[in-house]
Amino acid sequence: MHKYIPLAAFLAASPVAGQTLPPVRPIGATVARSTEPMGSVSTAVALPGGKVLVNDILKRRVLLLDSTFTQVTVVADSTSSTANAYGGRTGGLLSYRGDSALFVDPSSMSMLVINSDGKITRVMAAPRPQDVGKVTLGTSMVMPGMAPMKKSATITPDKTPGRYLAKISFPDVGARQVTVTWDGPAGKGAALFSVNVR
Repeated sequence: MHKYIPLAAFLAASPVAGQTLPPVRPIGATVARSTEPMGSVSTAVALPGGKVLVNDILKRRVLLLDSTFTQVTVVADSTSSTANAYGGRTGGLLSYRGDSALFVDPSSMSMLVINSDGKITRVMAAPRPQDVGKVTLGTSMVMPGMAPMKKSATITPDKTPGRYLAKISFPDVGARQVTVTWDGPAGKGAALFSVNVR
């Protein structure tokens, strides 16, 4: 039993024990509070004028709250009382171009475009993987004080439409940046991924 006491004392005196916690940053005072009962909010999208779109996934509805959170407008829900159905499965809400948002309905494979007033302005088909078009892949290794080291990469279509196989050969280990770009009927875009080569 006494053999372990010096080890415990050493661990307690190690630098890990002496580290301080990061500073606490206050988020500010509460400026508005809603009395609307909500089930489970998965996403909130800020709109101009302090308005907020909320995706209540438990009650399967999208709400628009004004800047004071006192006026609540149902944008889409799962009842027959609104013309805009939420759908049979949990949907997703995300910011979109300008001051609009998208509600993605996986049941119908459609996306509702919601403007800054909470009105559904149009319905779009959800993009399919085969709509991606031309896909390219690039890599780089970022090192402080040096230009990024670039490495060639290949990407080829798989047998399944919209799926691609990428091949990258790195000569050593470390953090890398991988950029995937696409240009097709559904539009152009790019995504940056950080990977750790071991």
